[in-house]
Amino acid sequence: MTLKEHIEDIQNRLKEGGYITEMAISNQIVVRLLKELGWPIFDEWTVIFEYPVGNKKVDLVLCDPRAEPVIFIEMKAFERFLENYEVKKAKEQLSNYISHFQNNSCEEISIAILIDGQKWLFFYPMGEENWKEHPVRELDFIESDIEEITECLNRYLNYNSILTGEVIQTIRDDCRNVDRRPSKDKDSFSRRLRVTMPNGEVIDCIDPKDTFVEVIIKLGPENVACSSPKIVKKTPFDHGEFQKHNGYYINTYLPLKWEKRSVLVSIGRKLCVPLKVERIEKQEV
Repeated sequence: MTLKEHIEDIQNRLKEGGYITEMAISNQIVVRLLKELGWPIFDEWTVIFEYPVGNKKVDLVLCDPRAEPVIFIEMKAFERFLENYEVKKAKEQLSNYISHFQNNSCEEISIAILIDGQKWLFFYPMGEENWKEHPVRELDFIESDIEEITECLNRYLNYNSILTGEVIQTIRDDCRNVDRRPSKDKDSFSRRLRVTMPNGEVIDCIDPKDTFVEVIIKLGPENVACSSPKIVKKTPFDHGEFQKHNGYYINTYLPLKWEKRSVLVSIGRKLCVPLKVERIEKQEV
């Protein structure tokens, strides 16, 4: 398979609800793509998992030459970055790792990347002091087209270009062109869900919460209660919002907005019911 074919396969699986855990994102997306980008993924001195920084560990560090870190990568569970609070926490975490590393070594980190499977944020830590507030590039593995994703990955993660120093010069130049004006408070992701049941029935409500509840009703609250008691049970929940259906209470407060899709996928797997759960563009009403 070519890099484009790998990206297309990953994109389709993400749309259908795949790769919902941090480990799956690491092993089945990031490592898979790094291999296609030329990285020697089995060289433990070049591709280092759980790299120690103080008493913490960075998820993945890429080195050039061997054992000299160049890129810090921090990964989160699928769709964590749908909420601004989660993005802020992840940025602070990555910034702290880099600050600690650079303050205790004579080396600098040229590229920092935050990944939640769907969204990838690329930073240039050697730029301005508040670099974490201004990603050099934002990539969306669901909404972006394959050509754009391919171009971006080759631009910042191609191993041969790392060796020649071309990538470092590229991200430095791109950093100069980043728009640093305060961005408007808007959600760059669509939140509407469309679920296709095994019999072909499509559930597509305007509010993802309604889709979430409708799917659980179709699956049978009594079935969901057995596998996911935090989502459905026979007694009211102590906190938050819930809906009652045929003697069962469906939790609509938890999961949060960005978790509803992955939770539906998880419930489907537990019940051995193949659900196709897609995130689609919002539509005017």
